[in-house]
Amino acid sequence: MAEPQNTFPDGFPKDPHAAVTASDTLSPTEKAEWYIWLQTATREQKAELVEILHSMWQERNAPVGGGKRSITQPNATREDYLRVWLEILQAEIDSKSDPEVVYPLLAQHQDKLDLTFAEIITQWFEAEIDPNNSRKNQDLARHLHNFAIDINQFPLGSRANNLEIAIASYHKALQIYTRAAFPEQWAKTQMNLGIAYQHRIRGERGENLETAIASYHKALQIYTRAAFPQDWAMTQMGLGNAYRNRIRGERG
Repeated sequence: MAEPQNTFPDGFPKDPHAAVTASDTLSPTEKAEWYIWLQTATREQKAELVEILHSMWQERNAPVGGGKRSITQPNATREDYLRVWLEILQAEIDSKSDPEVVYPLLAQHQDKLDLTFAEIITQWFEAEIDPNNSRKNQDLARHLHNFAIDINQFPLGSRANNLEIAIASYHKALQIYTRAAFPEQWAKTQMNLGIAYQHRIRGERGENLETAIASYHKALQIYTRAAFPQDWAMTQMGLGNAYRNRIRGERG
């Protein structure tokens, strides 16, 4: 019987302790925190950590011109990015955010789903906001929020980039979806932002989880058990998972 492989095909270790050691994105202090965290982590939590560290390692070590796409596309102009965004946005609007319509378009433009794309979207959003047209601003926020959900769940391309695009989009939508003006939409966006930060690959893991926890708590200010039982339950589930994976502070 063959021995189980202790590494991925690209050589990254599957053992959680070895994965932390092999990570080239963690500082010595962060590695020490993860070693302590591993002492009480469950098997599922350890597996999730390995998956995250592996994705981060792949992002940094992907060969130029290889099967994995680079983080940016140097030959594409900002106008190219904007054209792609407007095409995707129109598909979101026309299909009412139907993944069967939007996902093939995202797959077609995987090479531009990067940090520049996130920047282009946020700049476009800022330019489109009209202080004298509340209806237009609500539509902008709704379309951007729906797109963020789609890109967050999109299974292809760079997972790290997709999450960054989603996070940037949620933050911009919250400029319109304030708690005072649109409490339900604000809560929904906060819940989805918490999900994105909980799974974020870039940034410091402990800080991402703290941001996720804070977002879930904000959502629960509106999503009470009595008023929104289903949304309350979903948010509580996400919050519980974030606390179980928490690095800083108490896990609960």
